[in-house]
Amino acid sequence: TFINTPYHDQLLMDLIFSHSIGDFCLIGPKGCGKSLLIDRFALLFNYEIEHFVLYKDLSARELLQQRLTNEKGDTIWQNTPLVQAALHGRLLVLDGIHRLNNDTLVSLQRLIQDRELLL
Repeated sequence: TFINTPYHDQLLMDLIFSHSIGDFCLIGPKGCGKSLLIDRFALLFNYEIEHFVLYKDLSARELLQQRLTNEKGDTIWQNTPLVQAALHGRLLVLDGIHRLNNDTLVSLQRLIQDRELLL
């Protein structure tokens, strides 16, 4: 359960202010309550949340789409949670973004700045 404190109220207000200007990134140590705060934020604005767990070897292409094969052996491409969030206006939680190498991370620049992606 979430126990509201004046500290959390202020932090939530800061998130709301940041959101009114544009995108925001919430960073903090493990176990400090980031997930609970994001859940409260999403509840206030009625946002659905997409979670995307990232890992060190994730490529820029895998950040956007995942290559799969169907039952016939044909290659198909499935959108990742990042693309799903962008397409459907959901709140995206990039869990482990600090693990990505710079080449992969820079692929987010076009989405953040221009609101465009090339799939």
